[in-house]
Amino acid sequence: MTRFGVEHFLSLLNESFAGDGAHSLLGNLRDLRAGDWDWRPPGGERTVREIFEHAAIAKHLNAEHLFGAAKRVYAQVYDASPLRAQPGDTDALLAWAHEGHAAFVAGMASLDDADLDTPTRRWHGATQTKSFAIGATIQHDCYHAGEINHLRALRRGDDAWPPGLKGE
Repeated sequence: MTRFGVEHFLSLLNESFAGDGAHSLLGNLRDLRAGDWDWRPPGGERTVREIFEHAAIAKHLNAEHLFGAAKRVYAQVYDASPLRAQPGDTDALLAWAHEGHAAFVAGMASLDDADLDTPTRRWHGATQTKSFAIGATIQHDCYHAGEINHLRALRRGDDAWPPGLKGE
């Protein structure tokens, strides 16, 4: 039983969720101020809270469909979000996101490298290998981390490249 690939995915998964850098969901939430969570940029449709909730919903769905009963659809997990009962409760949302991430990590702990090439049915109906689905989950966290990073920068008026990064 080899686990090099699984361990590598676990490392990337944990970094994309809770790492210190700009590619991490939680890393981009650490210095948010209270008003940043629900600020909507001019012409924008989504807030940091809505983006983060979406990422948490996806993590719960992916954990359930890759490693669990695979019964719920997006709308059911959306309805289970703590924001339906407590719309502004950031702590409850963060705890729920941690639960979804922990469920995904626990599911991955049951895998070995041979499992990575097995087909799996995703929550949206597509059939892909477990490795593809795990990679997509990691990319999903990074993608939304970037969105949150950008919204925070727009809100604070510091959405500029640092000197030297723009090719100057």
